[in-house]
Amino acid sequence: MSSDKALAENVMAALASVVDAAKISGLTCHNGQVTFAIEVDPSEGAKLEPLRQRATAVAEQVDGVKH
Repeated sequence: MSSDKALAENVMAALASVVDAAKISGLTCHNGQVTFAIEVDPSEGAKLEPLRQRATAVAEQVDGVKH
């Protein structure tokens, strides 16, 4: 298993602790850099900003993720 794939699996597992995994899309990992999106209704976006911040913080805590 490539390290990027393993990192993506670890990040997804961590994110699932704070957000429904079905709402996470576009998760990519390359050389420790991680990107992802949380799919929400656009009208709810501003209200859910704390969720985005928490998910980002959780992802950054995964071993191998570069900040």
